[in-house]
Amino acid sequence: MIRAILDTNVVLSALRSRNGASFEIMKRLELGEFTLLLSNTVLAEYEEILKRELVPLGFSHVWIEQFLDELCLEAQSFKPSASWKPALPDPDDEPLAQLAMESKIVILSRTMSGISLQTGSPPFAWLIPRLFWT
Repeated sequence: MIRAILDTNVVLSALRSRNGASFEIMKRLELGEFTLLLSNTVLAEYEEILKRELVPLGFSHVWIEQFLDELCLEAQSFKPSASWKPALPDPDDEPLAQLAMESKIVILSRTMSGISLQTGSPPFAWLIPRLFWT
């Protein structure tokens, strides 16, 4: 089974629109075509960003929390090491990079992060959603 990490922007884009690769990724997750890996830090980022960006669009806090609860049921939990954290130009990328490095799996993101540009070749794949299934 393929395992992947979803950058927050993929989840947010899928909830904003039913068109595009991000929504397709979420649909395939729901169908069980791959396993989502989550850490508590990444989940907390999802919650913070989704509440900030989606509440003004009419989503309720309760709906977002239920969505995240369902996402957790579909995901595999991973506890990253407490003794090591990557140091990246964008600190918001660090939890995703740490999770990917320690679990050795792919990150799906709508943008190519500074991780690959600033640190050379990371020991994980960083893909945009439309390339995930090709």
